[in-house]
Amino acid sequence: MGHFEAIISINLPILLGYLIRKTDLFSMDEVGTLRKFVIQVTVPFIIFKNLYKADISSISQIAPSATALLVMCILFVSVSIGVSRVFKSPVQRNSFVIGTMFGNYGYLGWGVMYGFYGDNGFSRAVFFTILSWPVFLVTGFAAIWILSRKNKTDGQGSGFFVRLLLKNSLAPVLSATAAMSMNYFSVGLPRPFWNTVSSFGNITIPLILFTIGLSFRFRAGSSRFGVILTGSIFRVIPGILTGLITIFIVSLIFKMDLITRKMILIQSVMPTATVSAFFAEFIESDEEVIAAILTWSTLGALLTIPLWYTAIEKTPQLLFFSL
Repeated sequence: MGHFEAIISINLPILLGYLIRKTDLFSMDEVGTLRKFVIQVTVPFIIFKNLYKADISSISQIAPSATALLVMCILFVSVSIGVSRVFKSPVQRNSFVIGTMFGNYGYLGWGVMYGFYGDNGFSRAVFFTILSWPVFLVTGFAAIWILSRKNKTDGQGSGFFVRLLLKNSLAPVLSATAAMSMNYFSVGLPRPFWNTVSSFGNITIPLILFTIGLSFRFRAGSSRFGVILTGSIFRVIPGILTGLITIFIVSLIFKMDLITRKMILIQSVMPTATVSAFFAEFIESDEEVIAAILTWSTLGALLTIPLWYTAIEKTPQLLFFSL
C-alpha cells in the first residue's frame, strides 16, 4: 500500500464516523457501547489473528516495545507537569496534564500502524500496549499525586484498581499469550474457528477509526482556548522528541529492529487517549477542556501523522541516531 493510499484508508473511516455523528444516528451512550464492544470483543480477536500468524522472530521485540511504553509515559508525564506551570489556574494546570500525559496508543495507534505497516506494524503496536493499563494507572496516579500532593482517590482501595486492570487488560493479554504460545508450538486451529477469528478481527480497525470520528467534540469557551490549543499541539508535534529520547533510552537496554523503532516514533505523536477522562475523576479538572484537547489533538493528528510518517520513511537517520 502506497503512502497516500494508506493515509486515505485511515482518514476515511474517521470522516464517516464524524458525518454519521452529525446525523445524531447514535447517542453518546450508544457510541460508548460500540467502543466497549470493540475493546472487549473484537480487539482480542485481531490480537490473536495477528500474533498467531506473526513471524516468531518478532517475539523478541515484546520486551523493548513494552519498555518503550513505560519510558514514554514517564517522559510525557514529566514534561506535561513542567509545561503546565505556564497556566495560572490550578484547574487548567490539572486539565492540561490529564489531557496530554497519555496518547491514543492502543486505539488509534493500532489503526495507524496497521494502515502504514500492515500486520508487522500492528504486532509491534500490540507489543507496545500489552501492559498499557498497569503503566497508565501507575504513571497516571503518580501524576495526580504530584499535582495534588494528597490522595484524591476518594477511598478507592487496591481492590478497585485490580478489578480495573482485570476488566480492561485481561482479555487482550490472554489472547496475546494464547496466540504466541500456539504460534511457537505450531498448534493448528480448525478452519471454522480461524474463520470466526478472522471475521471479527477484520472489522476491528475500521470500527476503531469509525468510533473515533463518532466521538469528536468541538465546543469550548474562549477562556479555555489557550490551554486547549497548547495541549493539542503538545501531543502531536513536539511529541516526536519524546519518541527519539525513548528510542535512545530503550536501545541502551535492548536491541530493536527497524519496525519497532518506527512504531515508537509514530506512537510518540499520537493524540490524547480517551482514558484521560478516567483520571479526570480523581482530581479537580475541567472535563470540557480535556474533551476538547482530545478532539482537537485527534483532528490535528489526521494532518500531522501522515507528515511524520513521510519524514520517518524519508529520513532514516531519525531511527538510528542513537547507534
